[in-house]
Amino acid sequence: MDAKILQWAASANFEMMSFAALYLREIIYALAVTLLLIGITPISFQKDQTNTQALLVIIRKIFVYMGGIIAAWLIIMATFFEFTNVHNDPDNFKKYLTFLNQVIDLTMLGSILIVSLIIKFIHLRYARPYLSSLKRKYRNVRSNEKESDIRDEKNSTKLKSFNPQKYYKKEYMFIALDEQNNPLYVPIETWRKANMQIIGPTRYGKGVAIGVIADQVIKIGDSLIYIDPKNDQFIPQIMYQTALEEGRPFVYLTLHDNGIGYYSPFKGGSERDGISRLISAFKLETTGHPGTDYYKRIETEFLTAAFKTGRSINNLLSTLHGNEKTSGTNAEMAAWGEIKSLCPPKTASSFSIKKALLDGAIVYVQGKLDDAVVKTATKVFIREIIQESKNLVKERQHHLTVVVDEVSFLVSKTLAEATSTILADNVNFVLAYQSIDDLLNLDDATVNPRYINQNINVNCQLKLVYGGKDFPTAEWVSKMSGTMSKAVTLLEKTDVSDFGGEKWEDHRTITNINENLISTNQILSLPPQVACLIQPNQLATLAYTSFIEVKDTNALPAYLNQYTPIADKPESLESLVKNPTPTPTPKTKTKKNKQPSNKKPTPSAADHDPIEADDTPQTTKVVNVFEEN
Repeated sequence: MDAKILQWAASANFEMMSFAALYLREIIYALAVTLLLIGITPISFQKDQTNTQALLVIIRKIFVYMGGIIAAWLIIMATFFEFTNVHNDPDNFKKYLTFLNQVIDLTMLGSILIVSLIIKFIHLRYARPYLSSLKRKYRNVRSNEKESDIRDEKNSTKLKSFNPQKYYKKEYMFIALDEQNNPLYVPIETWRKANMQIIGPTRYGKGVAIGVIADQVIKIGDSLIYIDPKNDQFIPQIMYQTALEEGRPFVYLTLHDNGIGYYSPFKGGSERDGISRLISAFKLETTGHPGTDYYKRIETEFLTAAFKTGRSINNLLSTLHGNEKTSGTNAEMAAWGEIKSLCPPKTASSFSIKKALLDGAIVYVQGKLDDAVVKTATKVFIREIIQESKNLVKERQHHLTVVVDEVSFLVSKTLAEATSTILADNVNFVLAYQSIDDLLNLDDATVNPRYINQNINVNCQLKLVYGGKDFPTAEWVSKMSGTMSKAVTLLEKTDVSDFGGEKWEDHRTITNINENLISTNQILSLPPQVACLIQPNQLATLAYTSFIEVKDTNALPAYLNQYTPIADKPESLESLVKNPTPTPTPKTKTKKNKQPSNKKPTPSAADHDPIEADDTPQTTKVVNVFEEN
């Protein structure tokens, strides 16, 4: 009986060892590698598990049970191996272990496990996070909106180069292109009944937008006055070029002596208007302070009396000379008297705003920011435009657009108040400056900057605001664009592996937020020539502006070279001498019902009086915008 049992045990042991020799290595390798890669936990089902996680739990259970079975099998096989040791060989168990080592090859198993561990490390630390991000990126989501991020906005907007004249449209004012290259228009009727703000840092595009506007204003037959306190090199050339093409009277006037033309600041308009400009220029308006107002009234009485004898600065100086009651004003007026362009000789002609308005002239006026007298004279010039526009509203045949560049240096209470009333007089303003806070930092202590700022912001319904690193302006225009509702991600979790790799979990929490239609980050990130356009009854939008081409950059300089600069004229010479060289003019096509385009516009205020204008050889009628002293 013992022999049979021993024979059976030996036979069974042989079968197990034969099976082990054939399959045990592959089975153990598969178990070890699989459990190393997927882990041995968890082996029970948990709440909120995904299908993949549940499947892994099943696989772990199967492989753990298989591992237990193989362990039991190895123990049974060792027992049978020892049971059949009939010769009591002391090295029998060592032989068993040697057999297992030959079958399993522990060195190979260790190598495979190390490679598997490296693969697992790469997968969990690098591959799984990448695949998770890829899956998240191409997820079919309910909402892909997100809050504005300056890192996303940076370099997301590129400027566009195009010919603005290609998009001109009858009865509309073209401003710019939108992001889809669609033209952005303002109906002419809306344009003529709205003032406009153009805000942006230096060299960001204000001049580009003004050039496009000026070109169209001239082409539609409106009058244009552009007040430039910083000597722009681009816009006057556009004005001259378009006036030439359209046969419109063109005037070039400088309020300082390094240029051409004369302007008598207190001569135009009614006597009351002239006195109001005089009082404003020398800061004699009453302020409600009894001490100072008393002396201001005394000076005003003497100024008024002198004004009635003659409106020129020279006459006022001679009349008030030696008057101790007006000594302060006399000192200031003496500084005005040193600027020859503001004190025309008796034989010269000075620029007449009245005639310019009645003739629908195109007027370029150059001031000077670093000269206090010229800057004040420019303010007086603007005040006279406002006065004469109202006085002549029934006689004027042309709508007037007044463009004031760097208006923060030239603004006054009169100008701010005019933005709310001047539209009724067939006039609209385009006011350009660098920052929304500029109007809160005025050099004129007699005006309330908050009142000025509020008045201009409210009464300029058209706004074109460029970018740049100016946070207050960016925040202001962003708020002006209005708000919209966004469904953005509130919470999104990640799972961190033992090897430090993060995997996005498969759920997220969405919430609704309100954000400005055009964000502050967008405005701050805009490149030059790209702005935010706000107009009545339209959503705010990004606006891409582009230059008007100046066909001949030598045309305007050649035209101006005909005239002698004021500073170069001899003190004793009151008659004005014109250089004999005629101005070359570009050839343009003749347009129907307009003056021939190959004729010069009306000569500038530089060295002209009516006789000289009539003597100039021209085939078209010259419109005289100057008056004799």
